[in-house]
Parts: sequence; C-alpha cells; structure tokens
Amino acid sequence: MPIGQRWTGSKWVAPVAQADQSPGIVVENITADAASNAQTVIADTFAEVRTVVGTVLTISVRMEVGGQLYPVNEAFDMPITSVDGRVYPKRVLFEAGRATFTITMTEPRIWNVTAEMINSSLPPEKHMRFAGLRVVAAEI
Repeated sequence: MPIGQRWTGSKWVAPVAQADQSPGIVVENITADAASNAQTVIADTFAEVRTVVGTVLTISVRMEVGGQLYPVNEAFDMPITSVDGRVYPKRVLFEAGRATFTITMTEPRIWNVTAEMINSSLPPEKHMRFAGLRVVAAEI
C-alpha cells in the first residue's frame, strides 16, 4: 500500500487536498462600457481595475472545484467594500457554474472584494476561495 493513498477498487490514488475541494470563484473576464473603455486599465490577472466614475464594468466569473467547473446554480450577495467602509452588495447568480454581472462605478472610491468578505455572510459549508479584486474609480 503506497503511503497516503487510497484504493479505488482498481488502483491507488492520491487523496485530493482539502483546499482543492472547496469551491473557488475565478474571474474569467472584465470589460468596461464603450464610453469608458479608453480610460480603463484591467490587469491581465483580473485582480485590479483602474477606471473612472460612471464606468459600467461587466464581470464574468466561474465556480470551480479542483480546477474543474463546478456547475452550481445558486445566488449570493457579494459585498464590495470601499476603503472607507461603505458596502455595495451585488447579487451574483450562478447558472451551471458561471455568472456575469455588472457594477456601475457611481462614486470615486477604491473598492475591494476578498474571500473573507464573500464568506462573511455565508454558512461555513458554503465558503468559497477567491483571489480578490480591487477596483479604483477616479474622477477626471
């Protein structure tokens, strides 16, 4: 018996790491509306967006477990929090593991979304991993 592996009935397999079993949100794409596109910079990793007030951002995400699409059909309120403590809750509806939603940057602020923020209002069995997103909306 190989140490740390389990028998499936036909072969020995390594156990999946616990972290790989919890769902994770992965940002697939972020775009700005046509009027603000020239004034918007989106990091290649989708971890940060720099834009201007009035921009409508369209964000596409997927839910995955162990690197594979997790075809969940659920909704939750994602708290987008500014550095001064204001919270902008956004309803995110996953269908077959994917969600697309828009956020309008109505005020000049720095907004953040972290896994801790997402999980703060969810029961432990619904907690998710998320690398984070920072949006800077500036006045021009």
